[in-house]
Amino acid sequence: MNKRLSIKWKVVFTHLVVVIFILLIFEFSLSTLIQNYYYGNVELLLKNNINTALEIYDNRLVDKSLHTRAKFLLEDKIIPDYVNAQILDTKGKIIESTSRFRSDRIIDSPDYLEAINNITGVWWGRDQETNEYIMAVSSPIYSHDYINGVMRFTTSLEDINQVLFAYYLYSFLVSGIVLLTAILISILLASKIVRPIDHLKTVADNYAIGKLNDKAIIFADDELGDLSKAFNYMSYEIKRAGEVKNNFISSISHEIRTPLTSIMAWSETLLDGASKEEQTEGLEIIAKEAKRLTGLVETLLDFSKLEADKLVLEMSVFNIRQLVETTAKQFSQLAKKENIKINIKVNMGFTSKQLKFYGDEYRLRQVLINIIDNAIKHSYNGGEIDIYLYLSSDEKDVIIQVDDQGEGLLDLDIDKLTNLFYKGDEKKRGSGIGLAVSKKIIDKHGGSIDFKPVRTGGASVILKLPRRTN
Repeated sequence: MNKRLSIKWKVVFTHLVVVIFILLIFEFSLSTLIQNYYYGNVELLLKNNINTALEIYDNRLVDKSLHTRAKFLLEDKIIPDYVNAQILDTKGKIIESTSRFRSDRIIDSPDYLEAINNITGVWWGRDQETNEYIMAVSSPIYSHDYINGVMRFTTSLEDINQVLFAYYLYSFLVSGIVLLTAILISILLASKIVRPIDHLKTVADNYAIGKLNDKAIIFADDELGDLSKAFNYMSYEIKRAGEVKNNFISSISHEIRTPLTSIMAWSETLLDGASKEEQTEGLEIIAKEAKRLTGLVETLLDFSKLEADKLVLEMSVFNIRQLVETTAKQFSQLAKKENIKINIKVNMGFTSKQLKFYGDEYRLRQVLINIIDNAIKHSYNGGEIDIYLYLSSDEKDVIIQVDDQGEGLLDLDIDKLTNLFYKGDEKKRGSGIGLAVSKKIIDKHGGSIDFKPVRTGGASVILKLPRRTN
């Protein structure tokens, strides 16, 4: 099985491929530029020399034969020492040469062939006889408007090639240093990139075995930094979910155990034989606790649907004042028992049309039940609960406000009141689910729920619902 390539070395290799590609392009361009510069200067020099020689040839020796003119021309002082000048006939045979070297070899290099075709030809390469790297420039020789020979100037490029080789060697040495530097920088950069990833992997492994207190280090304000923040947020949410689970088990166990204990105790009493009065009382308590259990289960189901966004509101038009009044009446007996008075105060500016509201009447009744029940639960004996119904100043929202006279609210409790299973005072009755469900229902209506302490004592719950008729 092949060992996988780590991200670090993938980054390094990617950087190196890019650097090598750029260096190759740079080396090729630089080499071509330097060679063209040096070879271009030699070519220009040879062309100037051959043009000067041809002008003398045309002006002074026009009536002489090719052999006579060739001998005279090559003996002239205009030919530089570094140039080997040759006169060739139309078949490529050397007639005269400043080097005095003759052979039976026929010149057929590209520069000569171009000159025969009335073009000044240029060629460089290795000479077949001397094995020397040369440049050759050839131009046609005319006699009465026709070509009867070729003048060919050649010069050695060995010294220039040595200079070019030195340039190339220096260039490759610099490229090697650049490549080595790029390797070191790539390794450092890759390590800097991979280090946070390795750290996040370690953190994730710790999360997997339950070490949720480990925090991801934010190395930089970039995408990896955002990922580290996401890890920390995930850790917080996992811990919060665990706490919710534990609170759920604890709260539900307590809430279920109490009615079950009552039901079991009275069931045993009834089975053992009880008086008629005890039977009536026991059955009433069993029915009451069973109803309480049913309500708790329904509330939990509602919350789970709301959390999963699967609860569908059944929207209809109804009278919002009637909803408030009928819901308050449901608590008349409980309020009387607790010696609490409930007052309903409807803004007299409401018209019959404005009292019409579009929403889920059943779910909003459920919200009001939770809020009024909490108000009674936290009110002092002999206190009052005021329920206000009015429009916002811009008449775009319906406001339902429930004020109680009780122990009030602490600032640190306000933001937690709609958290699942949060009760504030664990001694009070209730499961701590009602307000969490209420907030979800109000949110689905596009409204808001706010909690404020009342200066005179007690708490105020304000429901704001967008006013719609359809």
